Amino acid sequence: MSDQTLVHMSTRKVLRVGLAVPLGAALVVAISFGSVPAGAQQAVPPKKSAVPGKGGAAGGGAAGGQAAPPPAASGIIASDDDPRVKAAVARAAAWLRTRANQRHQPGELALAVHSLAKIHEKYPDLVAENDPALLHMVESLKAYCPPSGFIPAQKGGHDNYEAGVVAMALSAAGGEANRKEIEVVAQYIMSKQSPNGSWNYDGETAGDTSMTQYAILGLWEAASGAGVPVPHEVWDRAAVWLLNTQLSNGGFEYHPPANPPQNHVGDATHTMTVASLGSLYICRDHLPFGKRKNNKGVLLAVEDESAKEKGTSYKPQSTPEAFKQALDRAAAWVDANFTLDKARGAGDGGGGQWYFYYLYAFERFATLAGVTHVAGHHWYDEGARLILAKQQEDGSWTHSHGPEVNTGFAVLFLIRSTYISQKIHQKRIGRGTQISGRGIPKNLDELQQEGGGLKAKGIVGKTGDLLVAIETGNVDISERAARGLLDQMYDSKNKWSAAGEQGAQLKRALEKSIKSKNSEGIKAILKALALTNDFRVVPLLIDGMYYEDDPEVQLEARRALCLISRKFNGFGKIYPEEATKEEWQDEIDRWVAWYKAVRPESAYEDDVDLLTSVEKK
Repeated sequence: MSDQTLVHMSTRKVLRVGLAVPLGAALVVAISFGSVPAGAQQAVPPKKSAVPGKGGAAGGGAAGGQAAPPPAASGIIASDDDPRVKAAVARAAAWLRTRANQRHQPGELALAVHSLAKIHEKYPDLVAENDPALLHMVESLKAYCPPSGFIPAQKGGHDNYEAGVVAMALSAAGGEANRKEIEVVAQYIMSKQSPNGSWNYDGETAGDTSMTQYAILGLWEAASGAGVPVPHEVWDRAAVWLLNTQLSNGGFEYHPPANPPQNHVGDATHTMTVASLGSLYICRDHLPFGKRKNNKGVLLAVEDESAKEKGTSYKPQSTPEAFKQALDRAAAWVDANFTLDKARGAGDGGGGQWYFYYLYAFERFATLAGVTHVAGHHWYDEGARLILAKQQEDGSWTHSHGPEVNTGFAVLFLIRSTYISQKIHQKRIGRGTQISGRGIPKNLDELQQEGGGLKAKGIVGKTGDLLVAIETGNVDISERAARGLLDQMYDSKNKWSAAGEQGAQLKRALEKSIKSKNSEGIKAILKALALTNDFRVVPLLIDGMYYEDDPEVQLEARRALCLISRKFNGFGKIYPEEATKEEWQDEIDRWVAWYKAVRPESAYEDDVDLLTSVEKK
């Protein structure tokens, strides 16, 4: 690659396109009691299977629904891949499967379904896709969601919790396959939103922070996990309520007043502050603060699909600046008041009454924030060790609110449920039709259905011909040629690498695309480079994050880095159009540090030009 090209991609100037955006009691009552609606199918006990992974008790050679106890939780637990975590989750999965023949109301059932479905995503050898206990529980849960409307077991406000956890469970257990039922639940949740944007007990006007959290979670999974449309107004109204009820010290309380005064002191608690942080991140990510480019390179605001149908465009009342300030202030409160086992919550000054509820909410906040340490503490390590130490002999966790509830929350923390949700959402978006038809050819004969969405058919041809087609700059042709190249790379029996003629071809296509400012070509080659699984291309991908002409190229470069590194969320959610120069540079610096850690023998700056070695021979 020429020095001129390297300078173009390595100007070390970051494109700043957008505004700066940084990266309770009622719930337990709601999910612990209630009756089964008429006609709802009851789960039946699963049959034991002698075939590993085909139903029966999972868990590393366990028999009769029992799993071997995990090793002692001593020493640091660096991640959810720790074998001690898997052993504990295996025991929990075996216990959860035994609940299939119990009589449950929707909340308890949903927690079991959610936990088992997420365990399947994390450890498919522990819970198979066709696990009979999980399938029966899913069918029982769907019985609460007929086309006529969601059937809550409780009323008066507790139904908000039920609907939220049911939407979460059905999304985790199939997403688009359960879309009809999820749509029913989502409509119910949206119908219960108060005029001020919160969710609350019937007849109350102020708002309930915990209840609002679970309504937002249900809509998040419905929208991102199953593709159910949720208007921007719903997210914005919830966000405005949260922003208006934040306390002067940065924390949040359980039941704020209806019209809190400025600098309201209130009673900040750990449980409600981490709950609100997670809710704010979710609402922010569903509002149209970012911009995308159309095929002509013109920046367009992302509009609400329902608003476009009405011929109007919804303008959010919340702003990126308000989100940034609220998130920073709340995070500072959590940092200053850090605890994992002595959290303050409703009716509890720190005795641990809301232990597992809090830890699951903490996992969500920390994952959405993209942080591994809070107040200098490795939150996952400390939280996981606390949880493992409390597991019962039968694989469950029991506390002041019963084993079903606590086991669900404990499992969801251990397997990093929020992180798994993010990966599921990314896969669903990747399978679906591209936003606003971008990249879809005008000739509908050139479309193919895949994973429930429409994609351009890839052109079949030789590698060199496909690369030439990518370089043309024609959006439709580039898209189809890129798809053909990527299909070829996925199906190729020969392993692609950075060295050799294939690497040289990719390099030449990248150089030509850069010179012609063909964004579609650059993005396709960056993705192709990542598919080589050759870490020597990482410096090129990192340099793509500096590309000034198109933030979508920067974003594709980051996605390519996530793909090749298997760090599917990178170092947290960050987008070039929303990041400050300093925030985007910090993300780049983290990738450079990661590369130097995995290839300590290499020199980063020298490796940028590595692909040119073929031409210099």
